[in-house]
Amino acid sequence: MAAVPTYSMHNAPVDTERPVVLASVVPFDDNDVATPTDQALQVVAVMAVVVPIEESQNDKRGSLCDSTVKLTWLVGALMILLVLLGVALATVLSGNSDGDNESGIPARPLSLEEYRRRFAVFRSTLAIESDPSAFFDPNSPQSQALQWLVSQDQTITLDNLDRLTQRYAIMVLFYACGGENWSGYLTPLSQEGETNECDLPDFTCDEFGSIVYVKLINQEMVGRLPDEIGLLTALAGLNLANNDLEGTIPDALFRLSNLGKSEVYFRCF
Repeated sequence: MAAVPTYSMHNAPVDTERPVVLASVVPFDDNDVATPTDQALQVVAVMAVVVPIEESQNDKRGSLCDSTVKLTWLVGALMILLVLLGVALATVLSGNSDGDNESGIPARPLSLEEYRRRFAVFRSTLAIESDPSAFFDPNSPQSQALQWLVSQDQTITLDNLDRLTQRYAIMVLFYACGGENWSGYLTPLSQEGETNECDLPDFTCDEFGSIVYVKLINQEMVGRLPDEIGLLTALAGLNLANNDLEGTIPDALFRLSNLGKSEVYFRCF
């Protein structure tokens, strides 16, 4: 009867890169040879030792991979957030520092050279339509209207003065008749500076953009109706009822042909 082989475990260091024999068959004596059964038992013993070690290594690698993936996603999310914040900030700064708007008038304060150019062109144009001596009095409605057109109006450009006279007539009316008390208007007319006069409350235009009807009822208008109201040459109706205007009706109104023929009644006081 063959001797029963005994088995021993070799305590060798584990190299994960190269295969290692952790268990081997040690025959009872030198004449005994390991049978296939003994060899199978040897394989099982090796697997029993190697597999847990490999699983432990895989667990460590998996944990490390999970941490790396989470860190990658976190960094990516932070980068996207920074990009979005940068775009938003650039948009805000672009809107605030934009030198020109669609009308061609600077949204920023005018430089001294720009102001002088606009003032010279506007005054020379309006001096033909209005009494030029009024521009020498800084407190006159005409001078205040000119100053507003030069510094705040954002609808009139030096390349296109077609509506300058019409805008001027409205602003002279505003400053001459207590416009700061009119309801529906802002002081110092920051909103009106960006708005076409045909879109202002109480003013109606025809298809050509000319004012044909002015209706300023119960607006607490005071003072005298200025001659510049006659610059609204297409005016067909004027209703200024229930206000505190004084003085006489300007002769310029009687020279407006459309106003006399209009079915819209004409009331100033």
